[in-house]
Amino acid sequence: MDPQHDAGAALALLDELDVGNTRHNSNEDLLPHLIGTKELLAEWGARPQLCDAGLCHSLYGTEYFSHPTLGESERDRLRGVIGAEAEALVWLWCYGRRHTMEVPADESAPSRLRERRGGEWLEITAQQVTDLVNLWIADTIEQLPRVPEREVATARTLLRHAPRALPAAAAALEQVIRVNER
Repeated sequence: MDPQHDAGAALALLDELDVGNTRHNSNEDLLPHLIGTKELLAEWGARPQLCDAGLCHSLYGTEYFSHPTLGESERDRLRGVIGAEAEALVWLWCYGRRHTMEVPADESAPSRLRERRGGEWLEITAQQVTDLVNLWIADTIEQLPRVPEREVATARTLLRHAPRALPAAAAALEQVIRVNER
């Protein structure tokens, strides 16, 4: 079986890393958040590599979740479980500053994202932009019931990226904003 589509291997790694006992900053253990994010992406029709990245998206820690459960030196280990493309998305999610993502109107110009540790700009592909936007929407919506004050504000800022989202993800984002503006 292709490693990036073996959900059992990914879940076994998450179990080994004890993410079920790691507290996420959305007032829940990390494991249900990771599974919920992956399930939203799958429900919206995301490609398998993005769903795999969604299941592991915070393992290296992020700019908002500073509790890595897997060191950056263990990238090969995660690649072996979810594949290189999904792991690269996890790395960008964990080490990029999401709010700095620049997507020029001129499609011949590269998109980019600032790395959170040193601040250098990382060029990202159009597919990575799309994947990161969808992951960001799923991450936001999954946490919304637990931390609405923070995530509704994030959802509003994500509207600028909605044209790059899967249709179902964009619709879910718009629905969240509409419901919470009442």
